[in-house]
Amino acid sequence: MANKFDFTLRGGLKMPALGLGTYAPKEGDDDVFNAVHTAVKAGYRNLDCAAIYRNERAVGSAIKKLIVEGTIQREDLFITSKLWNTCHRPDLVRASLKKSLDDLGVKYLDLYLIHWPMAYKEGEEFMPLDENGKVIFSDVDYVDTWKVECHLHLQQDKLEEYVSCLQEPKVVELAKAKNKTPAQILLRFIIQRGLSAVPKSVKPERVVENFQIFDFELSEEEMELLRALNKDFRLNIETVAVDHKYYTFNDAF
Repeated sequence: MANKFDFTLRGGLKMPALGLGTYAPKEGDDDVFNAVHTAVKAGYRNLDCAAIYRNERAVGSAIKKLIVEGTIQREDLFITSKLWNTCHRPDLVRASLKKSLDDLGVKYLDLYLIHWPMAYKEGEEFMPLDENGKVIFSDVDYVDTWKVECHLHLQQDKLEEYVSCLQEPKVVELAKAKNKTPAQILLRFIIQRGLSAVPKSVKPERVVENFQIFDFELSEEEMELLRALNKDFRLNIETVAVDHKYYTFNDAF
């Protein structure tokens, strides 16, 4: 179970309940570097990374600077990265992990996940395409650990991971009553359910704002109000892989 700051995982390792998502497809390395630096200075100790984000070197540079500055030591951070779809074949996993370690400039990860449960053709391209522009699949099966989409409108009670939906009127109303932002309300909702959240942003003010969720609580009535907003609505269905034999996004969880 989680307290309001961290989980204790099965092996005894502690994972901070709130982390920084580093996916930033429209931003450059400088933005990612600054976001990570700002986040850790603000108190974040959980960094969510992935090979497909193509910015792990920028994340690693920020980590190195923070260590040199004396802000943190490596063991203060919980760092996650993810195996990309083209490297599901067992003989490719170790090399992919080593590449992320080298790019991040660390000797170990605290958590290594399979990014999606569908494998793509092995090779140099992240998105291998055929002559018709369709992703080429690999027949490699996935193992039993993968990330899932969860948020206010797809509450995923069976697997329980979350992201946020910020425009829901009842959330906006609750935010005004609490003198908080909708994002802060939804992040608090996640944390109070005993879940980990990794919101992403490269805007320093938003990074700091997202961490300011430990100075208030939602009542049980307010929690039930938010629980009732589930719509089983999935934002990301990875449409390029809809024909894959291991496509799972039509499943209940």
